[in-house]
Parts: sequence; structure tokens; C-alpha cells
Amino acid sequence: MSNTHSPQQALAIHTVDKNILVSASAGAGKTTVLIDRLMKRIRQDRVSVDEILAMTFTEAAAGEMKRRLAQKLNEEYKNTGDPFLYDQITKLPGANISTIHSFCLTVIRDYSFVLRLDPKRAGNILDEGTAALYKQEAMRFVLDKAYANPPSGFVELLDTFSARPESDANVAAAIDALAKVMGSKSDPETWLNESVDAYRIHGSLRHLRDDLAFYFFLSFQYVAEDLRNLLAEMRELADFPEKKQAQGELQFASSETQLTLIFQAIQQRDYRRVRELFFRLVQHFPIAGSKNKEYTECRAAYKKKLTDVCKVCYTEDRFVADLNALADRLTCLGDLTKEYILAFARIKEENDCIDFDDMEHFALQILRHPEFDVADAYRNRFKEILVDEFQDLDPVQYEILRYLVIQHRNVFC
Repeated sequence: MSNTHSPQQALAIHTVDKNILVSASAGAGKTTVLIDRLMKRIRQDRVSVDEILAMTFTEAAAGEMKRRLAQKLNEEYKNTGDPFLYDQITKLPGANISTIHSFCLTVIRDYSFVLRLDPKRAGNILDEGTAALYKQEAMRFVLDKAYANPPSGFVELLDTFSARPESDANVAAAIDALAKVMGSKSDPETWLNESVDAYRIHGSLRHLRDDLAFYFFLSFQYVAEDLRNLLAEMRELADFPEKKQAQGELQFASSETQLTLIFQAIQQRDYRRVRELFFRLVQHFPIAGSKNKEYTECRAAYKKKLTDVCKVCYTEDRFVADLNALADRLTCLGDLTKEYILAFARIKEENDCIDFDDMEHFALQILRHPEFDVADAYRNRFKEILVDEFQDLDPVQYEILRYLVIQHRNVFC
């Protein structure tokens, strides 16, 4: 093992009985540290290769990890002749060093009985072309059913996505997009219900859910920042005749005061006040008359920016009404999406196959199942769990990992 590790790298390699998160930029040697940590765990701690789970995002990354570990093990065995290392070399081809999807597939193959799944399905993975055909079939089934017996909000939903009543392509795209997002959630139905409920507002925008309120007011903050920057630029460029200088300076000062008040109202999430101050800002518009052409262009940009934001500063009652109307349409969109997911699942079951989303969700359902101790079996088996590109885990993948380590502190990522 290399003796050229930095103190931080050495700490990552030798620390055990704790979950370890390594944050490093590309090319900083994280993979080298990961391999050296594995070697330390095998050589010094006598952790067997079959007690290690390493998950990556690509087959190439998993293959490279195995190759580099094999190289290190062979070098160490040549130097020491340790029979334990020889045993690990023979176990390496079957080691649990794979993509997350491959690990999920292993869980399904070994424990399909937990969900009463036909084991044949785990060996029949949908290719992209067939999946697209099955999805089209599922989508057509759902939309034809909706046309035959329109659910509440369906007509309004069609109107929202297209001015042409006969066109449902945009609605279909929205259903498919929402289904993909739901596929990444560990509890998709709860997530969907909470997302729709966030649009149901009673009385005031102060009741907006925190995450929606953050982005709602952030949009106004960006506009206010642009106006402040343009105003500062105008002030530098201004070249007024002497008789207009006092008036010009007064307008600049009053505009700056209004913008300061706007920032305060945004911070307080007081929409009525934000709206009032943007309209009041129009009354303090910087004067014309500068000899500088760049000032005139900057003033025109400021005017357009301010005019545009005032156009969308609807009354609070209008925003509340629109959000509630959206909630009704989103409820319909959510219901159609759930039907689409079920229809697609039925087609896959009829054809004895699964897709990549199924791998993750079935594996998670198996690990969660209250009547079987599958998660315990894996927790007792793996002494070391390594996750490459941990920051890219989606909620389902994170939940799978959580079930594997819930009682142990043995994750390196």
C-alpha cells in the first residue's frame, strides 16, 4: 500500500466503525484511496471479499474497481504468500462489486418469493425499444379511458397544455415526465399527494409551502437585483446637463430607496408589499436627458425589466385562485399518471419482464418487507459498503442503502 497518502487520505483509509464521506474534486485520487482502503480492510482487518459490497453507477467503473483491486491483491500475494489473500483472489470474480442496478437484480433473483414475483422476470430486462412500445400502449389505454369517461379536471387539463382540444401530445408528455420523477421517489404516492396539496392555498400567499415560497420570492429577488445593477450602471454613466443634475440624483436616490424596501419585503415574504413597491418604483423612474448613449440603452433595459415584472405582479387573490385551479388540474394529472404507471406495470407483468425502475423499487420492497428479514441478512453479511458517486443517488437508491446499513456504521462514500 502506498505511503504517499496525505493525512486526510490516510484518515479515510484507516478509519473504521464509522460512516465516512469523502469529498474530493475530480482527479484528487479518491478511487486510489478507495482501493487502498479495501486492501487495508482485506489485508489487515481480514475482511473477506464476499463481506464487501461496492456499488457504482456504471459497469465500466465497477470493472475498473475490480481490475485495480485484483492487481493490488496479486502484488501483495506475490510479496507475502499469504493464503488468505490467495483465497480473496479466487473470490474476486464473484464479488459484489457492481452497479446499483446489478445489486438490486441480485436481491430480486435471490428473494423474488418475498413479493411473489415470477423469477423469470428478473432474467428478462426490457430494452429501450420494447419499453417505448409498452409505454405507448399504456398511455393510449389511459387517455382513451379518460376521453370515454372524463374525470374531474380532464378537459381543463387538456386546455392547459394545448389550445387545440384534439391534441393530447403535451398531456401525454407531462404524464410520462411525472411518472419518471415518481419512479425516483422511495414513496411516490405520498410525494405526489404532498406536491399537489402544496398548491392548495387558503387566503394568502403566506401559506405557501416553504420550498414553493422560496422559489416564488426568489424570482422577484432576481429581478430586483438586475434592476439594482442597472441603476448603479446608469448612475455611473449619467451625464446630465447642469440644470438636470439635481433632479437626476434625486430620482436615483429614491429608486435605490424603493429597491431596498423591495428586498426587505421579499425577505419578509410579504407579496402585497412587494407588488406595491414594484408599482411605486415606476414613479421614481430615472430621468432621460443624458448625453451618454450607453446611459440611454441602459435606461431602456431598466424600463423593460421593470415593465415586465409589473405585468406579472397580479393581485394576491388572483395568484391564490390560480394556484387552487392548478391544484385541481394537477390532481387529475396525478391520477392519470398513477393509472399510466399501473397500466405499464400490468403490461410488463403480462410479458414477464422488468425495467430499471422495477429493479430499484422491487429491491426496496423486498428489503422493507415486514414479514421477512432480508435487510438483516444483508446487514449481517456486509462488513464494508462502498458507494461511488454518492451525491448522485436518487431517493430510492438512498433508501436501499439506508436499509443495508441501518444498524452498522460501515459505509464509505
